[in-house]
Amino acid sequence: MKHERCDAVGAIVKNSKGHYLVLYRLQQPQGLGCPAGHVEEDETRVEAVTRELFEETGIRAKKTACVYRGVFGTARLRCKRGVSKHKWSIYRVLTYVGKARRKEKREHAFVKFMSPKKIREYANRNDLTPLWVEVFRQLKIINGRTNHT
Repeated sequence: MKHERCDAVGAIVKNSKGHYLVLYRLQQPQGLGCPAGHVEEDETRVEAVTRELFEETGIRAKKTACVYRGVFGTARLRCKRGVSKHKWSIYRVLTYVGKARRKEKREHAFVKFMSPKKIREYANRNDLTPLWVEVFRQLKIINGRTNHT
């Protein structure tokens, strides 16, 4: 099926230490990011973010809240479906169960909780995916200029 624009979701999970759940993508878009993926035809965005979070990290979202919506993408970065622009809905996971682990070994180098300071270091090395630079800035998880600006 040919898509012009896909609906996509992402999950922001913060633990009791103030660290955020991140993973390092080995495939495009390569770099540090949060669990994310496409919304399938037969599911809601909340169902999609819950599924993607569990598929990628083993964590099950119990309660979520949408904290960001927007269209994001560039012509040079295309997803597996061949689409460059995505309509994003980012959810903060308010409650969850499970322990973070790397479930998709071919797609991720690691899955772990990381401090905002460490996430900013990835951003300053241009090793934080562009979507997550935008989202983390909007949500004030990282502040100020990075090398992406």
